[in-house]
Amino acid sequence: MKARTNVIALASIALLAAPVLAACGSSSTEETSASASASVESVAPTPTPTPSETGPLVGGDPSTWTPVDVTQAMNGEKVKIVVGQVAVFSDLPAEDADNKIVLRAKKKGVVEITQATKNSNAGFSGLAPGRTRITVWDGKPKDKSAQVIMYIIVKVKEAPASTG
Repeated sequence: MKARTNVIALASIALLAAPVLAACGSSSTEETSASASASVESVAPTPTPTPSETGPLVGGDPSTWTPVDVTQAMNGEKVKIVVGQVAVFSDLPAEDADNKIVLRAKKKGVVEITQATKNSNAGFSGLAPGRTRITVWDGKPKDKSAQVIMYIIVKVKEAPASTG
């Protein structure tokens, strides 16, 4: 299970680093700027396939796809992923002495939750087909002062066969 946690952390870093790396490639001369833009375009990631596509998936293992972005604006919504796919909560409050962000899945075994740390966002990955409700708390759920920040309903499907 440690490998899935590393995938979530690496995916988060990759999402944050891409704009910075693209900005570092720019130059003050027009010719260099054009070639830098061309090289950035040539390494741009392909769109992430969605589980609802009817054709075969390109890109192999769902754990290598760009993570699904989950925001507080999605409170109460359904999120669809496939087994092995990762989702990251991108805009939860930062953890500090006053905030302890805790995620809980109602039905065990459908998703694996990764709690936020000082260096990574909270997230989850699909373990097995099924449905579960993920609740995000500010505080430990058993504490009287804990408050629900949001919840989502997660539907995990079996990943379609890939064409690699």
